[in-house]
Amino acid sequence: MKRVAILGAGYGGVEAAKQLSKMFKKPSEVEITLYDRNPFHTLMTELHEVAGGRCQPESVQVTLEKIFGGTKVGVVIDTIKDISFATNTLKGEEATYQYDYLVLGPGAEPEYFGIKGAKEHSLALWSFNDALRLRRHIEDQFLKASREPNTLRRRKILTLTVAGAGFTGIEMLGELLEWKKPLCHRYGIDENDVSVVLVEAMTEILPLLPKKLRTDSLRFLARKGAVMYLNTPITEVRADGITVKSGATIDTETLIWTCGVRGPEFASKLDFTGGKDSGKPAATEEETNLKYNIVKKARLRSNEFMQSVEFDNVYLVGDVLWFSERSRVLPQVVETALQTAGYAAHNIHAEIHGKTKKAFRSNYHGYMVSIGSKFAVAHVLGMELTGFVAMAMKHLVNLHYLWGVVGVNGCWEYLQHHFFTVKDGRSQLGNQLAAKSPSYWMLPVRLALGLMWLGESVAKVLEGWLDASRGTSSSWMFSPGVVQPGVDPDTVGAATEAAKAVKVHDFLGFMAQPILPHDFFLVQWMQGFMDSVVSQVPFMLLQVPVVAVEGLMGLALLGGTFTWLAAVASLALSLNFVVSGTLTWNSAWMLFASVSLMGGAGRVLGLDAWIMPWLQRWWSRTQLAKKTYWYLGDARKRK
Repeated sequence: MKRVAILGAGYGGVEAAKQLSKMFKKPSEVEITLYDRNPFHTLMTELHEVAGGRCQPESVQVTLEKIFGGTKVGVVIDTIKDISFATNTLKGEEATYQYDYLVLGPGAEPEYFGIKGAKEHSLALWSFNDALRLRRHIEDQFLKASREPNTLRRRKILTLTVAGAGFTGIEMLGELLEWKKPLCHRYGIDENDVSVVLVEAMTEILPLLPKKLRTDSLRFLARKGAVMYLNTPITEVRADGITVKSGATIDTETLIWTCGVRGPEFASKLDFTGGKDSGKPAATEEETNLKYNIVKKARLRSNEFMQSVEFDNVYLVGDVLWFSERSRVLPQVVETALQTAGYAAHNIHAEIHGKTKKAFRSNYHGYMVSIGSKFAVAHVLGMELTGFVAMAMKHLVNLHYLWGVVGVNGCWEYLQHHFFTVKDGRSQLGNQLAAKSPSYWMLPVRLALGLMWLGESVAKVLEGWLDASRGTSSSWMFSPGVVQPGVDPDTVGAATEAAKAVKVHDFLGFMAQPILPHDFFLVQWMQGFMDSVVSQVPFMLLQVPVVAVEGLMGLALLGGTFTWLAAVASLALSLNFVVSGTLTWNSAWMLFASVSLMGGAGRVLGLDAWIMPWLQRWWSRTQLAKKTYWYLGDARKRK
């Protein structure tokens, strides 16, 4: 059995593992193991949302247990320190690991271009920890400024500077412009004391986007109050400010560095001696680097099959690889990681099975940049999108990615983080979906609906529903008890017609009418179905279950036990009465009450406060949940 090791749980590593798991169906074919120092996959393209206070940290984490729990991919949490290509060994802090094939995707690191003080005195945004550190720093700066009586010192503290006008820099700038208002409100600070500054060495922002989108982005940033210095290279970074090429200085205690990335230091230290090109003499440092598979910015050379040029059993994916296609080096973006990982997985499968490998051909779909939570620009499939539509496209692309990685559960959590739990109106729809009402306000509704259903069950028993001599006429199935207990449907219909005759437009008469009239086609179809089919079913198989279900629903709602299931049953039975033509408008509240109780109403003075957490943990540990990604609750609380 071949052992395939995947180093790095970034976009490339996760995609390679998913693809390999699908390709190798038989358990005995290969052993696939993913190695990473973190137990989660980080959504790198969304880090600015955490750093800028829009979303909670867990919004950019997808646990590896959740991704691979139902697959043949093993996960090892360890920090890999070195690789021995001669012995096919990964050397970790905890153990050493053997492999036959290696997918190498260790990611990238910020590039500081040798600028004095840049690494020591700036804040990067290239990892989960970076985002947390930056978020805390900004909040600390506002707290510090709230205690500073001197206006000049306070404004220096509140000068938030972003270096770099690429995707990450502009997205971070947008978050700061949006976050400053709620932070000023929280700490009692005048917004005029806050400056959000962009410093860029080039003359344009977002160089990969078309001119129109760059112009639209500049206008939006200017309208939001950003101070932008273009064509302004930074020459020195200090703890209290920066110096630019002209000699001018900017006083700031917050410099966010987003000026580019390079291969990780880990890759530059790998020893490729012993590879197939190692015997060639090297005269210069550049030739030495090429000889040992390491090129500019600590990136590793690959061939068209995504193999290392030194070792055929080592495949490179994502930001770490250096491959030139049509005289252009592949960009360090997510689509590169996903596509190179797909080719690497395919070629490993092909090599093991003796099939033909595929040469890499890129297929980039475009780029999207969000500037805050409500504005974005996108160049996708040749289309130039701006504003609301571009932001919607970005959300759809993220949902598409999460659907492939972790299914419906990941998509639901994404919607929760970006629409349902977001604060300060920082979502595309503002607070329209995020406004919250305490669950205890639903307690009276739950009790009212529970008493109604329990009363219905008791009333049916007293009316003789459990009396076999009542017969199996279809009319009993759609009892109008939920409308007017103890009254026959024909009586209800007659009363309704009488109310119409007395005063057609009378409000009370309208409220007494069925939601669907008796001559509605769906009602007639249902009545015919009941007469022809249900009336043939023995009494005990229908009437008794209906009485029992209503009673159990009532008890469950009153006790707050399995409230979600009881609410679903209540909604289903209420809709049953609607299509039968017996549920009137004055009882329509049951439909809306049933829906509203699905949001955890049983956890207030109810047994669901204990039952549901246990049930979520139990279900999420099952193989069915892992294979289908139908997890319940927070995956990190399943153990």
